[in-house]
Amino acid sequence: MTGISTEKSNPTTVEPPVRPLSRNQDFIVLWVGQAISSLGSAISSVSFVLLTLAITGSAARAGLVASVGAITALACRLPAGLLADHFDRRRIMIAADLGRASALGSLVIAGIVGQVTFSHILLAAALEAALSSCFQPAEIAALRHVVAREQLTQAAARNESRMHFATLVGPALGGMLFGVGRMVPFLVDAVSYLMSAVGLTLIKRPLQNGRERTSQRDRGFVSAGLRWLWRERFVRGAVLWFAGVTFVFQSIGLVCVMLAERHGASPAATGLLFSITSAGGLMGALAAPRLVARFRPRTLISAFGWVAATVTPLLAVANSAYLIGLIGAVAFFLGPAANASIVGYILTSADPAIQGRVSSAVHFVGGSLLPVAPAFAGAMIQWIDVVPTVLLYSSILIALAAFVTIARSLGVRHDERHHN
Repeated sequence: MTGISTEKSNPTTVEPPVRPLSRNQDFIVLWVGQAISSLGSAISSVSFVLLTLAITGSAARAGLVASVGAITALACRLPAGLLADHFDRRRIMIAADLGRASALGSLVIAGIVGQVTFSHILLAAALEAALSSCFQPAEIAALRHVVAREQLTQAAARNESRMHFATLVGPALGGMLFGVGRMVPFLVDAVSYLMSAVGLTLIKRPLQNGRERTSQRDRGFVSAGLRWLWRERFVRGAVLWFAGVTFVFQSIGLVCVMLAERHGASPAATGLLFSITSAGGLMGALAAPRLVARFRPRTLISAFGWVAATVTPLLAVANSAYLIGLIGAVAFFLGPAANASIVGYILTSADPAIQGRVSSAVHFVGGSLLPVAPAFAGAMIQWIDVVPTVLLYSSILIALAAFVTIARSLGVRHDERHHN
């Protein structure tokens, strides 16, 4: 791999001493800070929709808020990677945290004085999405400066648990806090960003080498991450596969809601459906550190792909919301380990000078289909009905699993070298 050989010969890379992750204070501080921040974001995500509905009474405008956030995040990903490689990562993350806290704080103040408008909600959602896109590549690139190189995949696996915990707990908690007061979820999220910023100031290690930013001839180009991704056969194949899988899973939520309604599920039961599914993802995230230590990346990706392809058709015959949720839990279980194996491979292979842009490129390509996924699901349900739509998505998952199995770009030569 080009990235591996570059990494070994790069004299500007300073590896932190090897110590157990459970005793690495800088990693713990970073992990806890982002766990709190992720929970706050999950709390406010559902609250943006609820607030828009309460203020405007329009489901279309509520959907527009979510769409604007997703499109803004996608548009900012590649430039954000350049920022993470060109400027101090700690300052970028702190500035992003303070900016997000300010955006949500302004919404809280407007709510207190009774002056919340749809335009203000839209602007706050867009700012939060843009600044989150700036934060993400800086955090991922900084990870290699707080843990040793051989622990990066384990660290990426542990990071999966915080995201899935936030996904499991955040929306329900956000709804509860919204019931207490419309602005309470946004206040909680703003405080979580402030706590994250404080945590970043407590990390002792530098998060970027001074000479690191000048070690690449293409350091000034946004496209450097995309070029690296295209050269790396394993990563290229894995990310293209991930884009397809993400498209299916982002779409199939609406399908599950329609199936649950057909079986007479109450709103509470439908909500529990997604909680059960998220619990499966959380359990998989907790198991991910052991799984990535034991299995090669291709093995995890292939297993995840075939399990998802095998259980998804069962949605067509599931007769209750709880069974639908259980099927989703099984499908999601291996997802965190597969994702962590890809992230860990990238962290240990890409040159430090372009880590931010590589991370942004991976998320840009992997999430490129997300904005159209829900609309596609809705169109398919209306056109061919819900059960045929399940079978359509199942066919896509089978094709993706077959791609993982036969694609030479996902050959074992690279990841075998990585484990031996």
